[in-house]
This record gives sequence, C-alpha cells and structure tokens, in this order.
Amino acid sequence: MYFDYMSSTPVHPDVSKCMLEYLSSPIYFANPDSPHGLGSSCRVRFDELSSQFLTLLGAPDAQVVWTSGATESINLALKGAAKQYHRAGKHIITWKTEHSATLDTLSSLEKDGFSVTMLPVLPDGMIDIALLDQSIRSDTILVSITHVHNELGCIQDIDAIARLCYARGVLIHVDCAQTLGKAPVNLSPFITYASFSAHKCNGPKGVGALLMLDANRPLQKQMHGGLQQNNKRAGTIPLFLIAGFVRSIELTLAHYSAQMAKYEHFSSYCKEKLHPSILWNGTVSQRTPVNVNLMMPSSVDLARLDDLKQQYSLSSHAACNPYATSHVLTAIGRSSDEQKRCLRISFGLQTTEDCVVTLVDAINDLVA
Repeated sequence: MYFDYMSSTPVHPDVSKCMLEYLSSPIYFANPDSPHGLGSSCRVRFDELSSQFLTLLGAPDAQVVWTSGATESINLALKGAAKQYHRAGKHIITWKTEHSATLDTLSSLEKDGFSVTMLPVLPDGMIDIALLDQSIRSDTILVSITHVHNELGCIQDIDAIARLCYARGVLIHVDCAQTLGKAPVNLSPFITYASFSAHKCNGPKGVGALLMLDANRPLQKQMHGGLQQNNKRAGTIPLFLIAGFVRSIELTLAHYSAQMAKYEHFSSYCKEKLHPSILWNGTVSQRTPVNVNLMMPSSVDLARLDDLKQQYSLSSHAACNPYATSHVLTAIGRSSDEQKRCLRISFGLQTTEDCVVTLVDAINDLVA
C-alpha cells in the first residue's frame, strides 16, 4: 500500500495517454521555437496549452513560465524578484516551516547581501498575520509563503496574507506545489507569483510552472542559454510534459469535489478511530484532508514503527530532507526523539476505504 501522496503521485492513465500522443506525433516532436512549419505548429499548440493552463487556474490574464518543477519555479521567483527589485530594498520574509526549496534559495540570497527574516509559526503550524505585519520594514521587498504545507497539511489564508502584502507595497510569492487536488484553487488578485508542480497532482515529473499574476512585476531571468519563453527561461520547450501537466489539472479539477469528499471521510475516520494517545501534528481544523500527520506515544516500539513505514510507504517528513529530523517538526516544538515517532500519511486517487481501515488498525496495534 502507498500512503505518501504528499511526496509524489502516480501519473494518471489519461495523462500518460495524452503524453504518448504528443511523443508519437509526426508534428509535435518539433521545436516550438523553430521558424519552419512544424515549429510554427508546435508554437501554436504551446500557446494554446499555456492559455488553457491559465484559464484552468482562474488566471487567464496572468503569464506562465514553464519550468522543470516547483523547485526551479521557486528559485526563479525568489532570485528573480530579489535581483530585479534590489534597489527598492534587500529584505525578504518567510517562515521557518517553508520547504527547503525556499529556505535554501533564500540562504543563497543572504550570501549575496540580502537580509532574510524567518518568522516562527504557531504551535499548530499556522502563521501569525499580525507578526508578519509587524515584521515588514521599509526595505522589505518580498514575502514567500506556502499555501498547503507539504508536511503538516496546514492551509494558510493566502488571500489575507496577499492583501496585507499588497497594502504594504510588498511582493508575495506563494508556493502552490501542493495546492492542486488538496485545496481550492483561488488565486488572489493580490498574489504576485505562484509556483506549481505537475507530479503532485498525478502529472509527470520534470515539469512545473511559475505564474506571474502582475504584468507590472517582471523577474530577472535566471536560466540562461536562449531566448525561449519571451526570454524569461532558456531551454527547449518540452511540449509533451506541458500537455501532460495541463491534462492532469483538467482531471484534478473535474473530480475535485468527489475526491475531497472521499478524503474528508478518510480523515474523519482517522480522527475517530486512532488511539487517543496518538497526537496530531499541525492544525486539525485548517488542514487539507489529504494529509494526516501524527506523533505516536513514547511507548511505541521504534523498530515496529519503522517496519510499518516500509509496509505502507509512510514517511515522517519531506522526501527532499535526507536527515533524521525535520526542520518543520522542530519549528512546531517536536524534539528529535519525538520526531522519531512521527508519521506523515497522505491519501490519493488509489487510496480505498479498506486501505485506510487496514492502516489505522496497524497503527493502533502499535500502541495496544
């Protein structure tokens, strides 16, 4: 059984079929930037896919830069904005629980002379908007926040955060890598940039996107070597990956209500049936039902817990973190010993009620 959908999702069969049609096409193998007829046909299709992508996300007037994934999108947003607007200030705000793609990128910018404030979160993983307001300085140019948290499942109030940033004259980047299929896609008009990833919503690995929602806030280019994508990101455009990503979003949004009802049922079952000595990490009320993050009691046998993780494809934190402890769990007050007893469970398209019942029984057996 597989319960690690926050880490990655299997490609939907319809997405595979869509990509295969492009890969086997006598037309769409060509380079969209070539000047001949086949290239022009690919360019037309590329523009159509880009427009379709933006419309699906409710931002038809935005611009999209296609990337290799959310990590590259985040790098482009943060480095691109910092270097484009450094004359206005060199202060950036984020939170201690952000993904390493954000934290490592900002660490790199610190070496270039930027000042980064990493705010704490509340014990339930939610942010304190009043503290953000207090932390904005005259030289603050950018705020970066995750919408749906990859470890805790917390859903932040992005509209309120974006409105505050807009009112204070600060750009905001939102990490939406986990948004699709896990929370409503409501891109506030006050958001400046938003990063997305295909493989988190049953699309292919190797493709992501950065939405630029404010046409008046361009970014400094970070990937050099060509003039592709209106000189925003160099590299040959992978039409089949983009088509697969767009198809995965179509499917995700089309089945969103039914899938969320299923996940809500699974989450409620966990809340009701898990042993009362098992604690939840992160907010219970403001989280995606796709995610369940638990801390087992101190009496649990760690060897048996590790066996459980292997049997059910469970993790304790993000796959991008190779270390035994998680900076996220540390930020909400979990000690290194406590983190050894933590489990991140996440549901997906292939998860059935029988799977959830079996898993919950297996977890409860560890504390019986």
